Amino acid sequence: MGHSKALALKLVYITLILFAVFTFFGHHWVTNILVAAIVVTGFLYVIGDLWILPNFGSGAATLANAVLAGLIIWATELILVGFGLAGSVILISAALIGVGEHFFHLWMERQALTKRPDKRGNT
Repeated sequence: MGHSKALALKLVYITLILFAVFTFFGHHWVTNILVAAIVVTGFLYVIGDLWILPNFGSGAATLANAVLAGLIIWATELILVGFGLAGSVILISAALIGVGEHFFHLWMERQALTKRPDKRGNT
């Protein structure tokens, strides 16, 4: 299985989490939410899912991804104009992403990281 399915799934649930939390606690531009979701997804996938998960396990990757999500959302807030978020919104978003990451890692360990194509490209 390629990375595209895993990235698409991750982008969908992170976008849904950010959209739900941000709109519940205030009115934010959809484009800012999408930019934050794409940036968070990219960093978490490369650092958490491709490096930390296979080397240190699901618990470490889940914790690292939750912390990284909070830091990336905070940094994105500083960069994007009009994206002022309260610290509690960032913490809630990071915690919910951490919960989602736990289930994503269970799926990754069963599907994406264990199934390797043979010489013909079959899994």
